[in-house]
Amino acid sequence: MLQDDKELSEVSSAATSGEASFFQEKRHFDFLAETLVSDLKAGASLGRKQHVRIWSAACSTGEEPYSIAIAMLEAFRDAPESEPAIYQPQGWHIEVVASDIELATARERVYPEQSVSGLSPAVRQRYFLRGKGNKTGLVRVKRELAELVHFQHVNLLESDWPIDGRFDVIFFRNALTYFDPETQERILRKMLRLLEPHSYLILGQSERAPSLGRAAMQIGNGIHQSRPRGTVRYIGKERRTRPRSTAQGKA
Repeated sequence: MLQDDKELSEVSSAATSGEASFFQEKRHFDFLAETLVSDLKAGASLGRKQHVRIWSAACSTGEEPYSIAIAMLEAFRDAPESEPAIYQPQGWHIEVVASDIELATARERVYPEQSVSGLSPAVRQRYFLRGKGNKTGLVRVKRELAELVHFQHVNLLESDWPIDGRFDVIFFRNALTYFDPETQERILRKMLRLLEPHSYLILGQSERAPSLGRAAMQIGNGIHQSRPRGTVRYIGKERRTRPRSTAQGKA
């Protein structure tokens, strides 16, 4: 049951002692499950892509990108609660890119058991291994889940980011305070250019980005939609974009 690449009890490095936990600011992960996945499924029914890419742009010790992967898998999941995890839902490809300057803890994927205390027992069993022996009190992200997360060293202060392609969502939460206003604006606008049209930039719930102006519209606590064409309405589990011409015609 505890077999991974090694028994968790043989992991040499200790888990981080910080206060980070999985699914922090949970409403952002609810947004992925309730709105993003709904939109993706609706698009797929019209023949659009079934490949979703999400970037955790300041992933720190790794709880955020692994939480993103779990949220997406659970949202696509169509199986009894007692069944094991399905790591690539039928017809879909999920990719999470996680970046920061230092990635050792995130790559090691070992955390205090308390950091997953907010997850249901079934979810913990699907995606984590429990430590034993001198590793009691620790958990490790299962290898199959970790394979959905691709780590990349990125210094956001540099002019060139080694990031290819576009994303459906970029998470950049609770990191703005580390930068001056001019640098904040430069980073955020650069991130918006890496988003697919009508995709999402997610900041911390208490963070504000007034410098974005019309480049993005805030549709929830920390949730911004990139360059919307028309009137965006976000109400609970639903998000609808109304074409500008239609809106004007009804005015």
